[in-house]
This record gives sequence, structure tokens and C-alpha cells, in this order.
Amino acid sequence: MLTHSFSYIVSMVLFFCINTSLFAQNTNISLKIKKQSIANIINEIEKKYNYHFAYSIDKIDLSKTKSIAIKNGTIEQTLSTLFYNTNIAYKVSGINVALFINPNATFTISGYIREAGTGELLIGALIDTKPNKAVTTTNAYGFFSITLPGDTYEISFSYLGFKNQLKKLVLDENIQLTVLLNASSNLSEVLIKGAQNNYQRTLNKVEIPLKEVADIPMILGEKDPVKYLMLMPGIQKGSEGNSYMYVRGGGPDQNLILIDDAVIYNAYHFLGLSSLVSGSELRSAELIKGGFSSKYGGRLSSVLNMSLKDGNREKFGAEASMGILASKIILEGPIVKNKSSFMFSARRSYIDQISKVLNDVNGEINYYFYDIHGKIATELNKKNRLIVSGYAGYDNFATTSDNPTGEGITWGNYAASIRWTRQYNAKLFSNTSLTYSNYNNKINMGAIGFNSEQTVSTIRSSVIDKGLKIDFDYIPNPKHHIKFGTSYTEHELNPTTTIDDLTNHTTVKNGTPYFADDVSMYVESQTQITNKWTIIPGIRFSYFKTNTAYFRAEPRFNTIYQLPKNWNINGSYSLMNQYMHLIPLLSGFGLPSDLWVGSNNNIKPQRGHIITAGVLKKSIKNSSVSFGIEGYYKIITDVTAMKDGASLFQLLALNANGPEVSNVSDLLTQGKSNAYGVEFMVKKEGKKLSAQLSYTISKTEMEFSTINRGEKFAASYDRLNDLGIFITYKTNKHFSFAASWIYGTGSPITLPVSEFIPISGVPGQGAFPVYYYDSKNNVQLKAYHRLDVSFQYTHTIAKTIISNIELSLFNTYNRRNPLYYRIEYIDDGNGNGKRVLKQTSLFPILPSLSWILKF
Repeated sequence: MLTHSFSYIVSMVLFFCINTSLFAQNTNISLKIKKQSIANIINEIEKKYNYHFAYSIDKIDLSKTKSIAIKNGTIEQTLSTLFYNTNIAYKVSGINVALFINPNATFTISGYIREAGTGELLIGALIDTKPNKAVTTTNAYGFFSITLPGDTYEISFSYLGFKNQLKKLVLDENIQLTVLLNASSNLSEVLIKGAQNNYQRTLNKVEIPLKEVADIPMILGEKDPVKYLMLMPGIQKGSEGNSYMYVRGGGPDQNLILIDDAVIYNAYHFLGLSSLVSGSELRSAELIKGGFSSKYGGRLSSVLNMSLKDGNREKFGAEASMGILASKIILEGPIVKNKSSFMFSARRSYIDQISKVLNDVNGEINYYFYDIHGKIATELNKKNRLIVSGYAGYDNFATTSDNPTGEGITWGNYAASIRWTRQYNAKLFSNTSLTYSNYNNKINMGAIGFNSEQTVSTIRSSVIDKGLKIDFDYIPNPKHHIKFGTSYTEHELNPTTTIDDLTNHTTVKNGTPYFADDVSMYVESQTQITNKWTIIPGIRFSYFKTNTAYFRAEPRFNTIYQLPKNWNINGSYSLMNQYMHLIPLLSGFGLPSDLWVGSNNNIKPQRGHIITAGVLKKSIKNSSVSFGIEGYYKIITDVTAMKDGASLFQLLALNANGPEVSNVSDLLTQGKSNAYGVEFMVKKEGKKLSAQLSYTISKTEMEFSTINRGEKFAASYDRLNDLGIFITYKTNKHFSFAASWIYGTGSPITLPVSEFIPISGVPGQGAFPVYYYDSKNNVQLKAYHRLDVSFQYTHTIAKTIISNIELSLFNTYNRRNPLYYRIEYIDDGNGNGKRVLKQTSLFPILPSLSWILKF
């Protein structure tokens, strides 16, 4: 600022020394000049209209090319047009014009950060400026904007796993950039710098490092970024055969899962073997578990936001993998080089095919799944992009392939989105999305109806969403970032039950489809109060209508304060509403046998108050070790559950009188839930050895007036202790070793404390015991713990093909973790018996071998 002021004084002195005439001149100026330097245009004005310009050549850059068109304009109008969008100011006195640097001029650097060699946009890349210290990151579409006073800057562009790039820029006009970052082969330097410069300042947000996911040993070799989250604090780790994710004491339906803005209602395959993505097709993935942005709503526990790769814009590439469970292929490449690209991936399991081969020995298991992802991205011009994405996934589980009545379960997800991103100017950016999502499951239970044994009893649930939304990012300056937007979704819900009589060709159906309107709007302002203190207030308004309407306001507030020596403290409050409810039919078997229902006049929306507070220490003693601790407290009202003794089988017409109840709402009750806990995480990143330890101590309690006599009880996913340790060691560029160990306190289940066998006097009755339960979830399963290890060998074939062979062991020491308990009777041979509790386990030690080729 002092330099600018001095420049102004010098310019004014020169101005009055060179020209002393102060008489006004009213000459009108007419100029039409194309693509000339400012200096040439000034010379033209001096020659043609006798004005005299004075300025300091060292301080003012007149080499910029401009086009100017003036007809009968004043000198002020001419100069205003000439110096528009520059840092040059002027003062006119008669025929004398003084030029100087405008000390109040600001300019914006904006643009996109991409991966060199592929053109993939990098999300969350860090932009840091010197000497005027300002920091920002790229948004979900790789766009950044930073506004600074006119000056010369050194700007650092960085992204974890990539080489930092420095650019020196003279900022005297708005600048649009496309920055290409190269992946680094020297991970030690990048990881250490990444740990020091990591923009993440709380444990509320987990950015999934997709390159690290490839190092983690997974069941049967299936890589899975969602399973990677089980190693993070606050996310339940150990559960045999369970495919759901539980975040900070929340239920499985309280997680919002997005793929390119489209909602996914079930992201898992049978028994939790894998989620719907393997990581190779993803560009980015992050989990938000607290301090929620006003942009997100409709769920209470977390947001898992995943973005598919756009595809390589420069050259064709492929990846093929083969494992014990499934095989996969990924294709990507340019459609028009450096302008448009595609990505396609497909995966299928072959458990059913292996089972057919082994059928004579072990019996046939007719189960398979597949996933298909696709994306096309194209640049319409420098400021507009069009992206089309799609996903299809399907699971089929049946007892035999020639099952006459079709007993089994099938479920599928289908999602698509069309997105248009637009940069209006250097400070305003928008994303408009048209989305479609279709989730359905079908449970065929065979002959349990009336009139004939040849019946098929079916429970179906489907949710079809059609949505439109627009989100804006407005960044007026580096200390202020405003987000706002609106959305509309039409939900079509279809929870139905049917009994088909195959003999008489009749059908009894219960339930009809219904629709729900879901509307929201939000605004959020991230403001840097000082260099160390940032606040993010926001509010979201939501409206949901079925046979009744709900309108709710959802205030949010986050704050982060930076302490000396790389310490950050943070706090947040979020009020959330959830209008969609998941009603379980079966549990514990990894089968998505659930119904989705919307809030109505009988089922109120779930409402959650979520408070978090924590501290994060980055780079302990200038090392690559970081440490974090964070606590959370949740109060959730109108949690939905099945009434004691209720079952979705009551919706089936099991006799000629029809179903016992006609509406799902009649089976439900609502209560409240309290969840609280503390999370710890220590992480070390290095060239050869990397390690992470996460630990959570927590409690989740529920209370319903019609369950457990109105007394509080532990939730079925209550977990006192959760511990996860993950270690990777790279011996050289070819060999690496990884190990993960998880431990979790056993989950609570409900078991009877006594029984009796009634004697009714009616032949054929009285053989089945009646159980008495003293309380809900009164017994705790044994603790869950498991060690997984893997060994990888990577080498290059013919300079262009990368081969990766992995040998892994799941459940290395063969821990028999409990899936469920059952009651059995042991006869002593004399007609006497005793009741015993038997444990059923699922996964023993499982070795696997997988092979990946990248072209």
C-alpha cells in the first residue's frame, strides 16, 4: 500500500512538472481501435486531441492489449473504458492526465485445477498465496476463485499425492487459469507437505484417499472405499455379515449417499461383501459426519458424497481386475481430445457360477451381483461444462436356480444425473442437476398363503426419485464464500405385499403407490473474521408433503479457530430433519429386506439436534504425525421403529380374511434417541511406513412409550468401544505390506429369560414354546475383532502396462465372531434335556488372490 501511495505522489509531481496548463478542454473524443497496447492508444489520444499523459513507467504496465470504441465521448468516458478491468487510475486536469496505480483495485484469479496426463478435475486442491496470505480450495467441480489487491504474487497449487506447483503472477487484471498438477513418484515429500498443509481442520469430514484404498486388505480381495471408512473414528467397525454403515450412533437409514448428485438408497451387496463402488471409477469421495453444510439435508447422521471420474481427456486407458469374488473392467479415454471424455466400468461376481461347478458336493448357492458405471463429460466452452452420469446395480439371492415358487430376494439401484456447470464470471459459479434414482427390492417367501401350497408371498419396496436442483458458489473475496441454492424432488414410494395363488391364478394385494413432494432452499456464508477465526452460519428450509405437509427451518453454525503451532479448535451445531424412514423386516443377515416410507399424518419426520466440538493438531513437532480429538452429542426425536410384536408379515393376506393391518403406519411407533461419544485419531504418513489409529467411545440409547415398557434401552447398534489400526509398509517400488486390525464391543441383542410350553388340549398344538423377555436388548454379543493382512507386488510390463498381484488374508487368526445366537436343546438320552445357547458365525479365515492390469 505504501508503494502504491509513493507511486501516486511521483506521478502527480511529474504531471504538474511536465504540463502546467490547467485550462479545461471540452473536446469530444471519437476512437475505434482494435487490439492495440494501452501505450499505443494513449499516444493516439495525445497526437489527435493534444492531451498530455504523465506516469511512472516502472510502476504502470501499459503493454496490455485493449480494444476501444468511443464516439463523441468525454476524456473521462474514454479513460474509463480504456482502463476498465485494470489497476490503473487517472486524474484529469484540463489537458493534463495523470496515471497512477489504484490502491483500492482488486482482481480475481479463477479457474480449474486438473491432473496432468488425464485432465481429471481435482476436488479440494489447495491454493495458497504470498505475500498477501490467502487460502482457498477447489469446489466439487474443480473450480476456484480468489480475489486480491493488485500486486505481484507467488501462488502455490497443491493436492495430496501430487507435486506442488508455484506460479508467479502480476495481478493487474482478472486472470483465468487452468493448472495441471503432476502425480508424484516421491511420496515422502508429498505426504509430509500434505500433512502440514492439509486444509482439513476437523474430524467431522473424512476425505477418502482413493490411492490408499488400494493398499487396504479387504474381504476376498474386493477393494472398497466405503469399507475404508470403517477404519475412521465415529464409524462402527465390527459386525459379522452386516452390510450397513452406522455413523456416530445413527441408524443405517440416516446416511445420505450420493453419486454425482443422484441419491443411492442401498449402497451395499449381500453380507457386506462389497459396496457399489470399488474406488477405481471414483474421482473423489468424502464423508461428512458433523458440522453439516446447509447444502445437505434429508438425513441425520452423515453425507457420503462420491464423484465418478470424468475419464482421461488425453489418451485411452483401461484397467482389468480378477479376484475370487468378482471381476471388473474399466475403460476411459477422450471423445474429442482435451475437450470431452468418457468413463465406463462393469463388475460381476461369479459365486453362482462357482456354486454350479461345486453343486454335487456342497449344494448350489444361486447368488450374484453386478455394477455398471458410466460417465461422459464435455466442455461446451471455457465456462460451461455438461456431464452425464449413470449407475446400475443388481443383486439376486435365491436358494436354487430352479426354484418353482421363486423363494429369495432381489434388489437393485439405478441412478442417473445430467449436470450443467457454468462459470458466470470470476466470482460466481453454478451447478444445475437433473437427477433420477430408482431403488427396489423384492422378497419372495414361497408358500405361506392360503388356499394352496403353490403360492408366492411377496413383499416389495421401491423408491423412485425425480429431482432438479441448482447450487451457486459466490466468492466476493478470499475471506467470504457464499453458497445458496434450491431443489425439488418428487418421491414415488411403493411399499406393497402380494400373495399370488399359482393354482387358481388369483392375486391378493395390499398397499398402493403414493407420491411425496420434497422442496428445499438454503444459504450459507463462510466468513473469515480474522486470519485465525472462521465462522460458517447458514440456514436451510425444507418442505415435505404427502397426505399432510411439513415445513421446517434448519439453522446450522460452524466455527473454526486456529491456535499457534498448528492447533485448530472447532465447534458446530446442526438442526436436521429426515422425512424418509427405513422399516426393517429382517436384520443381521446382510439382506436389504426393508421398506422405505415417507412422513405422513401418522409418521412425523425425525428431527435431530447435533452438537460437535474438537481439536486437531497437524504436524506434531514439524513431523508427518497429526492428532485429533472430537466429541459429539445427538438428540433425535420421532425415531421410527416397529412396535413390540409387530411384523411386516401382518401386511400379508395369510388367510381368507385378508391382512391383519392395511397400512405400514399401523405397525410403527415413534420415540427418541440420545447418542454421545468421543473420537480420537493419530495418523502418520511417510515414504515407507504409514500408520493410523482411531478409537471411539460412545453410547446410544433409545426410548419408546410402547417398547420395553417405556424404559430406555441400548440401540441394537450401540457400541461402547471401537478401535481401528491400519499400517502400510513399502519396502521398495515393487513390494508392499498392509495390515488392519479392528475391535468392537459386542452389539446388544434380545434373548428370552424363560419359557413355557402351553398344553392346549388340542391335537397338534402345544409343541412350540412361548418365550418371556424381561427387557429389550438385554444380552451383549461377544466382542468383535479381526486381523486382515495383504502383500502386493507391482511391476511394469512393456513400459505401458502396470501389473499388481495381491495375496490377502481376511480374518487371519480365524476369529469366530458371532453373527447371532440361537436356542437349542440337548437330549441326555434319557428323555431329559437342557436348553443351551449356540453361536453362529459367518466368516472364517479367507485367503484371496487378485490380479489387476492397468493399460
